[in-house]
Amino acid sequence: MSAKVKILLFFGAILGILIAAYVWWVPALAEKFAGRVPVSYEQSVGQQLYDQMRKTWEVDEARTRLLQLFYEDLNYDRAYNTKVTVVKSPEKNAFALPGGFIVVYTGILEDMPSAEALAALLAHETAHITQRHTLRNIMRSMGRGMLIALVTGNGDGVAGAILSRANELKGLEYSRELETEADNQGIAFMKKRKINPVGMKALMEFLAEETAGSEPAAFMSTHPLFDTRIANIDAQLKNSSEEREDVRLNEFFKIIKAGNPAPSGDW
Repeated sequence: MSAKVKILLFFGAILGILIAAYVWWVPALAEKFAGRVPVSYEQSVGQQLYDQMRKTWEVDEARTRLLQLFYEDLNYDRAYNTKVTVVKSPEKNAFALPGGFIVVYTGILEDMPSAEALAALLAHETAHITQRHTLRNIMRSMGRGMLIALVTGNGDGVAGAILSRANELKGLEYSRELETEADNQGIAFMKKRKINPVGMKALMEFLAEETAGSEPAAFMSTHPLFDTRIANIDAQLKNSSEEREDVRLNEFFKIIKAGNPAPSGDW
């Protein structure tokens, strides 16, 4: 083998290592760095994202107030002081933003089969927030520029990178591992609140049915593998005691679906 070929092979190997680092290692490192981001900074970025995205939404103010009350009564997690917003759209979609923001579209809300299924949806999205899945996924998908900003200590660069792609976040995909973690943590939230965790299975079956014979809705494209997830949920439910129907949540759920004004009194 000539010296020229050896040199070419050497530089080819170096180039291959650099490409591998760029494609796989850098996003993984960026995701790992997400765990080191202070919650206060995460909340600040989340607020900026929310404010920017809200300019493009037609918010259903009445249902937003109702669903916020419903969510607060669930009492899943107080660490992020989560804000829920209902957006007028036929899309069957819901997603979480970093720092404590959940967005639910009227398309998925109006067809929701039960109060327990709605509680499961909110539990799932809360888990994405508390486990920092959204932040980790954002940083992984935008890892190259973010890693440079993190290494150089340029916090504004990180926020700028996220904000520049705000409209893409509602379609951000999660890995199978993160989706399973969110389902399991969501079930744990429901059990703690003594809400029947069968609602999580009902939610997944409802969403799976929405894909039958048609193009997947936005929520389905970002939350894949329903058969696998339903099987996992079944396994989680084997050791669950049957919870009684929550009459209070069920009555309020009917009000939310109808879009009526918030009930008077201390509900």
